[in-house]
Amino acid sequence: MTDVHVLCGAEEPLRPNRQLLALDEDSGDIRLAEYVEAGLNRYCFVETTGATDAQKIIATIFSRIVAAQQLAPTTFVIWRTAGQGVSPVRCRVLASRLTKAGWTITCRDTMCVAAQELRTAQITALRPLDSDDRCSGWIVVFGSDLRAETFLSPPFLASLAVLSRTHLLYPSREFIEGLKTHRLGIAYEGRDSLGRHGLVVVMPADIQTVLTRLVRDGLLAEIRRGDTAHSVWIQPPHVDPARER
Repeated sequence: MTDVHVLCGAEEPLRPNRQLLALDEDSGDIRLAEYVEAGLNRYCFVETTGATDAQKIIATIFSRIVAAQQLAPTTFVIWRTAGQGVSPVRCRVLASRLTKAGWTITCRDTMCVAAQELRTAQITALRPLDSDDRCSGWIVVFGSDLRAETFLSPPFLASLAVLSRTHLLYPSREFIEGLKTHRLGIAYEGRDSLGRHGLVVVMPADIQTVLTRLVRDGLLAEIRRGDTAHSVWIQPPHVDPARER
């Protein structure tokens, strides 16, 4: 496997993050995630060298978390069926492919959510194989209330509506508060203010023990905690030491 360098930013509890982006539901703007939520923890996993195996190794890290916490995650693929920039043909192809692959599809107005249980052995990539990143986004959800209808209503609807347009989740304060209320956790593809990608996991549970094992096993290079957690997204250009001689 290509040499990888994965950092984890651990917010226990979730706190303002000066790199992650969030929806401001009052203005409709995408801004920095300035909210605090004492009942949830947030973990950001970022591969800093641009290795070709980056997504695979981060998926392996997530599968280890799922197994250790005995989670039963469900993947949601979200898309719009109408509106600016929507291709009806592409949406129909996506819905047909998901149906044939055994996904359960629920639609309300112009929003659709396809759901499928995610087994640990299937966590080999961050993006669901049956999705289409040209017209849909995705999240992984775990907890007791995994009904698609729950996410097609407030407090989750506004953030998922943005996800359906931008194909990335920018969870609002209301979305995060809804996770706490429903005792849910999520994993999603994060993007920071400089456009870097990683995996963000928000959950009620504390996974310090799991993170320590991941460092021991060489899957994580470093854990940055508390007020330094956001710094996993800010990295200088990768320098080859051989070129410095």
